[in-house]
Amino acid sequence: MAFWDPFSVSDTAGTQLINSYYALSRGGLFGVGIGQSVQKTGYLPEPFTDFIISILGEELGLVGVLVVVSIFVFLILRIYLIGIRAKDAFGSLLCIGIATMLLVQGFINLGGVIGLLPITGVTFPFISYGGSSTLVLTISIGLVLNVSATEKINQQKRIAEKRN
Repeated sequence: MAFWDPFSVSDTAGTQLINSYYALSRGGLFGVGIGQSVQKTGYLPEPFTDFIISILGEELGLVGVLVVVSIFVFLILRIYLIGIRAKDAFGSLLCIGIATMLLVQGFINLGGVIGLLPITGVTFPFISYGGSSTLVLTISIGLVLNVSATEKINQQKRIAEKRN
């Protein structure tokens, strides 16, 4: 019921989603200012985990959320590009898989925050608090950087071989 009509169960299961709506609507276009969020002071349970985007929306507004999401989308597109350019099949599939993991995780979190998807407990990558999530994402980005560096070294070797 909380997914379909959170206001009908506002005292129990719908509390998080309703307070997420309040935070996003209170932020407006430009937000109320960093550190000025009311919802994180006790209204929105665990605001630093799954619903960090709601707090960002309240403090930084729609513009701030769009900037964060744009940077996130740029990161995903760059990882896809690294995967497409990789000559090694394993490196290519690894990068495409990591980019897809980030895309799905971000989509599920944003969908839950704005009420398009059920709340699942998936963190927003690199922004939400979560030790194991942050660890896995950091290792994943390290793997992508390794693939990128290896491709750059191999490309330089190919150029040097053509010159000789």
